[in-house]
Amino acid sequence: MTNINRRTFLASALSAGGLAATASILPWKLAQAAQHPGQPIVVNITLPGAPDMRHLFMPVFDANTTTLEYALHQAHAKAGGVNPNDPSDLARNWADNYVQPDSQAPAQNFGIHANASWLRAQFNAGNVAIINNAYASTTRDHAYVQLIQAHGQFKPLNAGPINRLERFPGLGGKLAQINSTNVVDISSNPSNWCYSPGASPTQRSLERCIHIANSRAGGVFTPNAGANNGQDRIARALSSLYAGKRDINATASPEAVQGVLALDENIRATAKILQDRFALVSPALPAEIEALLRNTGPLNSDGNLGLLIANLHDSLISADVLNTQLISMIYSRGWDSHQNQQASMERNLGNLFGEGSALNTLNDVVSPDIMDNVVIAIAGEFGRQIRANDGLGTDHGEGTHFILIGNRVNGGIYGDMFPETEFDRLQNPNIATPDIDGRTHYNRIFEQLAEWVSPGSSPLILDNGLNQLPIEQPGLLDNLLT
Repeated sequence: MTNINRRTFLASALSAGGLAATASILPWKLAQAAQHPGQPIVVNITLPGAPDMRHLFMPVFDANTTTLEYALHQAHAKAGGVNPNDPSDLARNWADNYVQPDSQAPAQNFGIHANASWLRAQFNAGNVAIINNAYASTTRDHAYVQLIQAHGQFKPLNAGPINRLERFPGLGGKLAQINSTNVVDISSNPSNWCYSPGASPTQRSLERCIHIANSRAGGVFTPNAGANNGQDRIARALSSLYAGKRDINATASPEAVQGVLALDENIRATAKILQDRFALVSPALPAEIEALLRNTGPLNSDGNLGLLIANLHDSLISADVLNTQLISMIYSRGWDSHQNQQASMERNLGNLFGEGSALNTLNDVVSPDIMDNVVIAIAGEFGRQIRANDGLGTDHGEGTHFILIGNRVNGGIYGDMFPETEFDRLQNPNIATPDIDGRTHYNRIFEQLAEWVSPGSSPLILDNGLNQLPIEQPGLLDNLLT
């Protein structure tokens, strides 16, 4: 046998590259799943890097140079490849790149970028809520605010070092624990959002996290009968070793060995559950999903997003057997647009929100019985400044537009989409970096999501005082979900 170390031996035999379940996720947590038809599912999509949502939503252009609408178009112009000093170019950009929704309140006169045509259609259908002036923190540090976003800890930067926040459980993990369910993470690594509380306040756990990095490649490698290559020989040897260890009284085995045996058992059990579900519902990925995955569909060279959507499809059709109502997805692709924003932002908007692209395809191929009870929450960690920089991009800001999509969403505009105070900031020479004022904290939105999934859960999850958290106006989000 080839001379390999123990770590390589274990990894070669166990891993199929797609599925992981922590050693404490025992098969009974999956087998006892009793999800009822119509049970709500939240898909939490994080866009790390902080996208400029003002590239997605813009006010109707007004040629009157003394208005807020003109000022916002002029301020943002460079980020869209537009000459800010040419009114005709500003008008052309609006006419070419933005489309107004079919119906809207007169006070909320805005357009959605043409690349996000599916999102606009969903807004027209009443299935999109845009929560304006949303924010997680007043700081502009990516890593720090991403932790606040994941954990829901409403604390200022001077409350302690960043590694103090890293020990907190995540919002998704806490809700899963309260609800006695699991949280599924479909990204390359489990996110902070998925950690559940540990044995003490300074500990956290992946006990309730099922990590599915490649849903169709999950499981434990099974050796081919009679094959004599290195991987098959290693797998047969390790299988024999595990069989022998299982015959020993568990208490006689070292803790590390017990952990490896549990991990092996859990991966096998989870993979079997998924394979059985696929065989029943979707033996092969739908052709439209496969096209996204293989870059033969409408996505602009983004196979990673295709893989995420494939994982999301499989997690949704398996949600009952995985005993989950919470799915976490991280889509990271050039959202931190300090330079040359137009190309990357408009590509990403098309890939995520365009007709025939990622979310449109998912919505079309997953059974309506499932999608009717799915709410997709989308946000970055913070917003961008409302004035573009000289690098044709935008710098870090505070507030942003938070998006919810789904049939159970009471669609519409929540909060003032383009506050008049932004005009004052743009005109004030003492404010070099005007941004969107944060008025509604992210936790206020998660409060509504948590109550929709598990009524009465939000005070237990958001234990740092909901009454202290800002909201633009009392009762703003009370009817956000049905």
